[in-house]
Order: sequence, then C-alpha cells, then structure tokens
Amino acid sequence: MALSETLAANLANRKWLASRLRAEIVGPDPVSTAVDYHPGAQLSWDEFRKPKRQINGEEVIWQDPPAKRYGAGILFPIGIIEEQEQLRTGDDLQESPDVDPGDKQNVDEKLEKNAEQKAAKTPAAMDETEDYAVTLANAFKPSAIGLSFLADLSSESLGLIVEVVSVGRLSSDAVQESSAGRYKLQKVMVGDPGGVSHARSMWLRVPLLDANNKYPCVELTAAELLGCVKPIKKNIPSESGLEIIVVSRGYAHLAPTQRLITVSLVNRNKSEVGTLDEQCLFQAGIRIKGQTGSAWIYPYPEPDTSKLGKHDPMSDELINSLLYRQHQTFAIGHGCAADWAGQSPTMVKEVWTDVLPAYETPTTSADLFVRSADGCKKAIKVSMRKAAGLDPADDGASEIASLISAYKDWIQDLKADRSEIRDIPSSLTETAAGLIKRCEDCLERILDGVRFLDEDSDVARAAKEAFMLANQAMLIAQLRSTRDVREPAVGNDGRILWSPPISNPDPSMPDERRGYWRAFQIAFLLMSLRGVAEPDSPDREIVDLIWFPTGGGKTEAYLGLTAFTILFNRLTKRNSIGADVLMRYTLRLLTAQQFQRASVLFCAMEKLRYENPRLGEKPFRIGLWVGGSASPNKREDALQALKKLQVDSQSENPFILLKCPWCGAKFGPSSGERKELLGRESKLRNQQFQVCWDIADTQRIIRLSLR
Repeated sequence: MALSETLAANLANRKWLASRLRAEIVGPDPVSTAVDYHPGAQLSWDEFRKPKRQINGEEVIWQDPPAKRYGAGILFPIGIIEEQEQLRTGDDLQESPDVDPGDKQNVDEKLEKNAEQKAAKTPAAMDETEDYAVTLANAFKPSAIGLSFLADLSSESLGLIVEVVSVGRLSSDAVQESSAGRYKLQKVMVGDPGGVSHARSMWLRVPLLDANNKYPCVELTAAELLGCVKPIKKNIPSESGLEIIVVSRGYAHLAPTQRLITVSLVNRNKSEVGTLDEQCLFQAGIRIKGQTGSAWIYPYPEPDTSKLGKHDPMSDELINSLLYRQHQTFAIGHGCAADWAGQSPTMVKEVWTDVLPAYETPTTSADLFVRSADGCKKAIKVSMRKAAGLDPADDGASEIASLISAYKDWIQDLKADRSEIRDIPSSLTETAAGLIKRCEDCLERILDGVRFLDEDSDVARAAKEAFMLANQAMLIAQLRSTRDVREPAVGNDGRILWSPPISNPDPSMPDERRGYWRAFQIAFLLMSLRGVAEPDSPDREIVDLIWFPTGGGKTEAYLGLTAFTILFNRLTKRNSIGADVLMRYTLRLLTAQQFQRASVLFCAMEKLRYENPRLGEKPFRIGLWVGGSASPNKREDALQALKKLQVDSQSENPFILLKCPWCGAKFGPSSGERKELLGRESKLRNQQFQVCWDIADTQRIIRLSLR
C-alpha cells in the first residue's frame, strides 16, 4: 500500500473513531435492526436486550434513561440541582432490563440481588466529604448554551439566522451535524412465550425539526440588532419551552455598524415528577450565520490589559497574542466551546457551539533541515560517536558549527520582514523584540559552551572529558535500547540459554540511524555546560524548560546532561556522597518508563567506569522513591514478593524493571517449562541480586538490585 493510501486509511479510521466517540458521549447512536414500536408492544427477553432503532432510523435507548446514557450536550429544565440529579440517577429509574426473571424465582428477589451486585462493583457516585457536599449545594445542571461574537452588520445587511443543531468537528476540514432531540418514554411488555410478561421502559428519540423537516431556526434583522437596548427573546417555532435570547451591544472601540452579540439557547421547561428526561433537550447546540451568506464575523476583541497595572511586554498573555496572531478567536462559548470553519481566516461566515471540542494538532518534528550550496536539503544533526572522540578523523566540531550557523541565520530571519507572515501590530513590537533577545541569549550560551570546552583550565579539561564520556555513554545506551525481551530456556546441558542471543554493537562503528543528537538536544547540553561545571556561573539563576511534544526527544536531552553532570562530578571528585541528579515525574506509569530508560544509561556509564580508572571504584547507582504501594521499600519485602512470583507467576509483580536494561533478558517467571525465576543469583550481606552474565565485551558483571 502506498504511503498516501496508508495515510488516507489512517485518517479515515481516525475520523470514524471521532464520530463514534461523539455518538457515545453526546449522541445520538442509532444502531442495528429497525423495529416498529408501539405502546404495549410484546418483546421477548432476547429481542429486548438486542441493540435496536426505530423504523424511521431514530435511536432507541433501553438500558438507562437518556440523561444517564449521555454525558454532554444536555439542556435540563431550569432549576435542576446537581446533587438531586446524582441521587436520581443513582437510584436508576430503569427496572434493570438485563434481568430475565425466569420461571422459578421471584422477580423482586432477582432485581434486589442484581442491584446488590452492581453496588458492590460500582464506586460511590458522590464523595461524602463535607467540601464536596458544600460544592454541590447550589450547583445547577446546565439549562442554557450560548455564543458571543463580534459582528459587522455593514457586511451582513439583512441580519442573522440562529439554527438549533448539533455540530461537531471530526477533522481539520470535516464536521458532523445532526438535529437536536428529545426522548419519549414508552412502556413495552417483555417476556418469553408461555411465561410471565413484565413492563419495561424504553426511550424513543424524536428529532427536533420544523414542518419542512429542517433544523428549527429564528431570524433577526440587522435593524433589530443595531437598535435593540434590551435582550431579544424569541421562542423556537413549534417547540414549547425552548427560547433564543439575543443580546446586542456596542463597544468603545467599535464602529457604529459593529456589535458584540451573545446568542443563547435556553430550556425553560418545568421539571415534573417522573418526566425529567422527557423535558430535557439532548444533542443541544446552535449555529449562527448571516442571511446573505457573506463573511461578517470579525475576531473577538482581545482584553485591554493596559489598565491592569504595570505593562509587561513579556507577559504570557502578550507572548501568546504574538505567537498565535495568525490563529484568531472568532467566538467565545458559554457552557460549551465555540468553533468555525477555516485554518487561519481573517473573517468567518458562521460560528457554532460544540460540547465535545476537537482540534487537529499539526505535525511537529524535531528534525531540522537546511539548504546546502547546491540546493539540496541536509539534516542538522550531531554525531555522538564523533563528539565522543571515537572517530579519529572527525571530532564533530564542524557539525556543531553548522548547527550554530543555522540557528544564527534563523534568528536573523526573525528580524526580517516576510510577506507570508502576518504583520506584527505596534502593540506587540516590544514583545517581539524581547523574544528575539531571548533567542540571542540562548545562542550566546551555546557559543559559550563550545568556548568553555576549549578553555585551558583544569575545570574546562574535566568538562571536556566528561562531555566526551557523556556522548559515549549516550551512544552506548541508544545502541543498547530495544523493546525486545530475551526469553530464557534450559539447554540440553542444563544451562540457561537466552533467545535471541545478546547483541553487542560496537560504538566506534558508524550507524546511519542511531547515535545522533537532534538539534535542540545538543544545543540544550552545550548551553548548560558552564552552569553545571562552575558554581559561580550566572546561568545557575536560570531555569531551562524543554517544551516539546511526546516523542520529540526530551528524555535524551536531559539524560545527556545527567550523564555529563555525574561524570564531571566523578572526574573532579565533587559530591562524593549524596545524589547528583533528582528526576521527578507526575505519573506513575511515566515514572516507571523513564526509570527504565535511565537504567540503560547508568549501565553504559558503569561500563565506562570499568574501562576508565579516573572514574573511580565506586559504582554509579540509580534509585527510585515512589512509596511502598508501588514498589518494595525494604529488601525483606522484595524477597517476599519474589518468592510469591516463583510460586505463582500470576501474582502481582511489584518490580519496576521487567527486563535487564543492558541485555534485554526477561526478569520474573518464565513462560516455558520451568516456571521458577531463571537466571543466576548472588547473595551479598543479605541482599539478593539478579546478575547479568551475558556481557561479551567485559569480564565484569552489572548487578541489578531487585529493590
């Protein structure tokens, strides 16, 4: 399959998934076979349990009431309190339709047993703390949804149209729309032939359409919008209880024909006992467009921050305004999100509400390219092998110089006028100059890092050696990293064999795919060198933040600096006790994954320590502090957990490392003939280790504690 075909298939699958997600959360979700329902219809239990839809294609809900089935896009009658609704849905008005009474058991007994089983498996619907109770005391369920936008009524001379319709985005250029709807309760009889029939509830969806089978709408003229001094209220035709409210107001900086307009859809129905779901509006939403079809909605005015105190050109608000000035906001949602068509338009024709907003993030790559003199595109990357001194003919200095030159040219381009980029407004020129100054400061720190490595001092020479060793350790770790797990087996001679055999790549041999720094990674390492090596460096007052999407290489960037820091401290005999680096993660799964990746680097540094006497006799160590619920805190607990695994391979495995970081050999019970933990063990001072004997390029072993 060609790449374009593969991409098209993936995009189609993603669009399908987005559509299914919207159907699950917002609705409607008509499925399976069409069945004709009428009050008192007789169904068997199998027929009742099967997914179904109406003859007209509309949805049938039979397991839960609609307000419990869907989680977004619902407008409740005014005055429904959150706490009361949770209690109501917790009671579950349905009569457990998935229960088949059978012939020999009382229906009530079965229903009660079923409810007890559900209660045992389902967590409490509401936190019973006092704070939560206070929070819900006056929390009302939503009964309105709306949009605010800036309209130019000189471009739209006739007025606006407000449609009641649910619109959702599936991709950057595709949306899905459906009518709003109500659900009507209907009772049916359920029972097998010859047995007792029982009344059960089903909810039949009724689409919200006008007499012409179109989305209901209201219209307002431009004169009404320009001349109104109080809110305009209009009922939805043929729909009692639904009201459109329009507020049109001027603004100090607007032209006479421009108005800030807020349009809201309100459910003014009254809730009656037992009919709440029938009084709700589902898949609620509105779309506002002009009657002439022309573009008439301008970007929404930015808040005026000049009166809020001291002007800070480098505030987050102004920086975001500058960076995203091509992506304007055309509407503000109230109780929802707002959306419109186009990637970066200057004006739009229509805006709509969206209760499940989606945004397609553009692809971001950490790989950078420059044009060479012959016009060919060349990747900017720096070889770890060369920077480690493993290439006798090239120390990698030219690659670093090429990176610095490209960065310098890019900064100069920022200062030049570019026709394809929207002009910077005068209010943001100071902010733009400040951002360019920050780039120039980063460039100077990178250049300073290169100069520091070439200085003639003891500290600089130690930094140079640590820099080369860090590159070598990162190279070895990258070559060793693999997702493959080597499985153990017992050979004919009783020895343990591992499959596949261990791979021992030679770091001195060039590799086209692995062993390269991305531009921002080596730049981050270089600009941090002096701050790490010199305690009095002003760089120690700076906190550097690496901001990049998942998969871009942030981990390698800070692991490279980690290796440099630890090796530099060892070479200069600094910090002989205690921790050199602290790494903190906010998610348990991320903590385990990052610890596994860091373990490979520590194995690589330990290998270098065996080969370099200047790195001392004290091994490099890495530890994990996550609490006893995630990993054993005591060696006795670790041994106990290990024994449980040896007896029962299905018991909980609390160990973070599931395979040897160095060789990939599996830790834990084997799936082969021998169920006990395979591998060699070493006991030292009542500590138990799993030891890796499968390192072909050294006579020493790397011991990995089971802690």
